[in-house]
Amino acid sequence: MKITHLGPGVIDLYKTWNEKNREIKQEQGKPEQDRAEISPGAREMLAYRAMLKEMPGIRQDKVEEIKARINNGTYTISEEKIAEGMIREGAAGTVLGQKG
Repeated sequence: MKITHLGPGVIDLYKTWNEKNREIKQEQGKPEQDRAEISPGAREMLAYRAMLKEMPGIRQDKVEEIKARINNGTYTISEEKIAEGMIREGAAGTVLGQKG
């Protein structure tokens, strides 16, 4: 089949249709960026985790100092410091989800 006469309206219509399709394809080709939101509670937990990572596991210098004081008989126990440590560790256990 041979088409000999295409009026200006048909060619304009084709060009318009082709441009719209190109725009649609360009819009569809743009991927949306992924997004993540962190809740305030999770942010707080991350802050506590960061603090825990900064804390040393075992402070060997303190262990040696206390051993020497025990052997010399100069080591005294402070009930207040023990209670403060227990409270502090209990709070840390609550943050980490451990039951104490």
